[in-house]
Amino acid sequence: MALTMFAAFAEFENGIRKARQREGIARARMEGGKYHGRKPKLTAEQQVELKQRFHSGENRSQLARDFGIDRVTVHRYCSRIGG
Repeated sequence: MALTMFAAFAEFENGIRKARQREGIARARMEGGKYHGRKPKLTAEQQVELKQRFHSGENRSQLARDFGIDRVTVHRYCSRIGG
């Protein structure tokens, strides 16, 4: 019973969050003309360096520590570059 209520509250809160997000995106588009989303964690130069170091065989965990990002983020960047 309690678990069902928690799930219902979570679903309700998720709906409210999504509505607020849609409103914010619509407002940003109206004011600025374009919604850009989240900024990348790495600059273009850092992405190039990550690509070079990854292709040279460096460990993804070490790359994550060096760039100050999560291993999942390193994996995502490496997947985009064909790693």
